[in-house]
Amino acid sequence: MKIAIVTFAWSKNYGAALQAYALQSILKGFGNEVFIVPINPERRHGLFRRFIGRGFYATWRKSKEWLLFRSFDAFRRKYYDFAGLNWGDYADFMSTCPKADMFIVGSDQVWNLSVMQSSLEEDFYFLKMCPDSVRRVAYAASWALPEISGEAEARLAPALRKFHSISVRERSGVDIVQHMGIFAEWLPDPTILLTAREWVERLSLNVSSKKTLFVYQLSWDSDFDCVMAAKRIGCEKGLSVCDSYPCGWKFLSPCKWVETLASSSHVITNSYHGTVFSILFHVPFSVVLINGRFSGMNERVVALLERVGLMSRIVRRPEEIVENMDRQIMWAAVDKELGKWREEAFGFLDRACAK
Repeated sequence: MKIAIVTFAWSKNYGAALQAYALQSILKGFGNEVFIVPINPERRHGLFRRFIGRGFYATWRKSKEWLLFRSFDAFRRKYYDFAGLNWGDYADFMSTCPKADMFIVGSDQVWNLSVMQSSLEEDFYFLKMCPDSVRRVAYAASWALPEISGEAEARLAPALRKFHSISVRERSGVDIVQHMGIFAEWLPDPTILLTAREWVERLSLNVSSKKTLFVYQLSWDSDFDCVMAAKRIGCEKGLSVCDSYPCGWKFLSPCKWVETLASSSHVITNSYHGTVFSILFHVPFSVVLINGRFSGMNERVVALLERVGLMSRIVRRPEEIVENMDRQIMWAAVDKELGKWREEAFGFLDRACAK
């Protein structure tokens, strides 16, 4: 079967890049011909808009983003299959839908209505460009919201009813979909479908043990600043600190990001995928929750930690990080639960791909 993946292929985010690769890898392992739709909504931006901002600071920030993009671009060239398609924006792919037997949307926040900027973007991620003859599947699609409005339900239900099968990444997503009278399953992010050993083998990682506090803090308002807390704790504990995003002008590639995280002695993060890879590689970790407008995105990490019995890893104060560093994790029980969840996911994908 020829399968097209619709996801955040252009994103300069480690989790987004790695989940896209993982889903492609798993589907290929099922014997399918798989490619990622090379969507980039920023494609039409000219050189001036891409590199010159309003003032010195904005220009400096765009220059750093360009350096970060280079490391991600190299990762895409090596690990993604685009089936010879050129990069396009939403309008390009809505008017000319790539040819495939099945379209699978997910994972990551592909259904997060709070960050969508146009109806065209919404139409794209709900696969409205697909002809009726094409099978539509959602794998671990994330709403990143605890609920959506009745108006949004009425608008999106007709599109969702055309899906062959739907799975979502957060438990609350099941309720959102089922409230429209449509069945959905709660399944893990694609990054969880590969074990630590498989990540090491497929990305040729060199994992070693280092006395490092690894910090992965995305730019959301959080209970406290992860970097400042890590620096203070590092001084007290004699640990070096790696601020991974960004790390000065030396940006980690997605492969190096996984390798550095997996080699650290403790991870401090407000990121879902920072949490996921800590669990996969058995690295003790502390999770700082998000505040404010985007606090709904905490659902994804809270649901994951509840599933594997690690709610104690959530911290509200920097002092609790030190407590977590001394608290043992029963990794065998965690791995057993992840193994059961993977089997559910493989069963879903096997049924979705059945002819």
